Amino acid sequence: MAQVEILQKRKQVEDAIERESQQLRQIITHAPVAMAMFNREMCYIAYSDKWLSDFGLVRLKQQLLSLQQSDTKVFPQMPYSWRKAFTQGLKGKIISNSEDVFYDTNGKKSIIRWAIHPWYEPNQQIGGVVIAADRIDELVEAREAALENARIKSQFLANMSHEIRTPMNGVLGMAGLLLKTELTPKQQDFVRGIRMSAEHLLAIINDILDFSKLEAIEVKLETLDFDLEHCLETVVDLVATQAEEKGLELAIIVDPNVPRQLRGDPGRLRQILLNLLGNGIKFTSTGEVVVRVNQLSSTSYTTQLRFEVSDTGIGISSENKDKLFQCFSQLDASTTRQYGGTGLGLVISKQLVHLMSGDIGVESRAGQGSIFWFTAQFLLGEAKQNRVVPASLRNLKLLVADSNFSILQSIRYLTQSWGIQLDEAINAESALTLLRQAANRGEAYQIAIFDQLLLNINSANIADIINSDRYLSQTKLVLMTRTNQRDLVEKMLDQGIASYLIKPVRSSRLFDAILKAMAIQVASNIQQQSLTKISNNQNILTPSHSQLKILLAEDHLINQEVILNQLSLLGYEADLANNGLEALEILNRKKYDIVFMDCQMPQLDGYATTQQIRQKQTDYHIIIIALTAHALATDREKCLAVGMDDYLSKPVEAEELEAVLMKWTYIINQKNQNTKLSVTSELAHPQISGLSPNNSPLNIGRLQKISGGKKEFQQKLLKVYMERSEQDFVEIQAAITAQNFTVLQQYAHRFKGSSANVGATIISQLADQLENAIQQENIALCSEQVAKIQDNLEILKVHIEQYFHQI
Repeated sequence: MAQVEILQKRKQVEDAIERESQQLRQIITHAPVAMAMFNREMCYIAYSDKWLSDFGLVRLKQQLLSLQQSDTKVFPQMPYSWRKAFTQGLKGKIISNSEDVFYDTNGKKSIIRWAIHPWYEPNQQIGGVVIAADRIDELVEAREAALENARIKSQFLANMSHEIRTPMNGVLGMAGLLLKTELTPKQQDFVRGIRMSAEHLLAIINDILDFSKLEAIEVKLETLDFDLEHCLETVVDLVATQAEEKGLELAIIVDPNVPRQLRGDPGRLRQILLNLLGNGIKFTSTGEVVVRVNQLSSTSYTTQLRFEVSDTGIGISSENKDKLFQCFSQLDASTTRQYGGTGLGLVISKQLVHLMSGDIGVESRAGQGSIFWFTAQFLLGEAKQNRVVPASLRNLKLLVADSNFSILQSIRYLTQSWGIQLDEAINAESALTLLRQAANRGEAYQIAIFDQLLLNINSANIADIINSDRYLSQTKLVLMTRTNQRDLVEKMLDQGIASYLIKPVRSSRLFDAILKAMAIQVASNIQQQSLTKISNNQNILTPSHSQLKILLAEDHLINQEVILNQLSLLGYEADLANNGLEALEILNRKKYDIVFMDCQMPQLDGYATTQQIRQKQTDYHIIIIALTAHALATDREKCLAVGMDDYLSKPVEAEELEAVLMKWTYIINQKNQNTKLSVTSELAHPQISGLSPNNSPLNIGRLQKISGGKKEFQQKLLKVYMERSEQDFVEIQAAITAQNFTVLQQYAHRFKGSSANVGATIISQLADQLENAIQQENIALCSEQVAKIQDNLEILKVHIEQYFHQI
């Protein structure tokens, strides 16, 4: 009886095992992927229908489970990688491949992904393996199609850039040339309108290209040392004219705790800020647009900053906020919309912010203005020497009158760091009361800074009131004004106004205005000593523009005319080749110093032409400068790879054209003079290019040419140059102190270009020599060159005053 029960229980267990085996086989049979279960000898235990169909084993369906042989014989086309992984699976490892090649019995190739797992018996011993595989041909084809589409899209954008930029070069270039001719005021307005529209179209093109590169993850952030304050001021200056035309106030408010010296990508930071500021001005008709910066957190190496751009514009409703930061999205996409744009600016900004490990958002209500904010992380830059504040300015007592609280806060933060005491007034009446109270206490303000709009009080002029009162007259008056009021304010300098500064308020402008008001000037004996040094220098070289042999290879008729005219205005002459083959023929007949080479030309393009020139050249190296309408990052590398020396992107700006010519003219002259001058004589008598015959520190011919002989334009141009040069020189001195060659290189290069543009050729040459010293990282030589630049700036200042006094 007991034996029967044992047999019955065993039968029940066997039946249960068989049922479970049947269930397992059913599950595997109907699995949606190719799947098979094997024992340790690689014989089948179970398989799915998809396994049979995918690997051509349907004809063996009834035999597979009964076959007492390994699957390698039944399934000879099994991938070798599976056989190797089978052995590893029997050791307890899990093996997988997300993309493998498989050939069926007909030799047809397909792509599969697979995984091999061990399976375990009740005693925890490995009984065999399970193989799961899936054909992914369609997925791979879709991926390849997407990659091909991306490649085609990138190529299309590159071609589109070329096709659009080429005629744009003609439009912008012709408009620029036309503005330099004699036009009536009405005609000038029309031409400026054409140029403004063309520049707007170019900005839209750049937005599309930028978005494409970000979408393709082709944008990489740079890591450069930069000054945050200077970066912000540059951006605000770029939009100042737009704000001024609408009568808006612009202000920068940086919390004193925010570090100024940073390491990151200042170009992309400017791009984000420029977009947000541009939007703020676009959607604001009255009031202000303000940039604020605060520090959220910091470590010994990094800082997390929060930037805000607030405006008093139309605001954004809650339902419209969701449309922001979406591709090609505009809050008003109708054909009657008031505001234009591509709808890409905020999308690009968002992607750039994310690259900076930050976030971006907006706080706004319809009709109540907006605050666009973003955060960004930067490395801390090298500590720089603070602005040197003269002892006479420390503890200076200053009054500022402006009806805008943001302007007052901006000036307060700036002056606090200089140790200047500041009182504030929001209207002319309260400012006059404070002035009188201080004077009665015998503590008169040394300086009062007034917004020009607050200059009049009860039909009286504040300047007249101050100057006519013997107690108040101790206070010097500085006016804050806009660019379009500069001429009016300059006339007031003889009527009791000590100094003025242009809005938006920048730290350098404010500092200089205060210095001027306090009559702090460089001693005249230093100027005289510097003049003596220059007058003793008799070994100055004077290369002539007419001696430089230039060839322009360009097939586009309008571009030919634009570039040839630009060269002519800069004092250069050039021959013309209409295509690459013609350029080679001309070069066989005549020797040139520089070739401007258009990259896209019929018959033989600029790349192939350059390669042929380089193959033929043996006795000398001709300078080849690429002219291309492409704007992608790889274009410059492609130009240099075929043997070109430099690169100009279309539309070609006259300033960029002049800068590249100055650079290569100097190099050519240096090569020509190497056999004539010893190293000793070069150090004793620096070679200075571009001087007028009388060794003047100012090239009057150059100044007359770029100004068309207009005295007022010359005065404004040189004034801006001197102001910017003095600002840059402070940064150069700080970089010398910190031995920061990266920052020094940036400012030296800018000094060289701006000086060359206005005709300050001695300083331009000295800046070029400073660049050479920077490349050697010779701080002693850099300091020597900086001292020479400082001396020559003072000489130039005196010469400018004498020049305008004589004419």
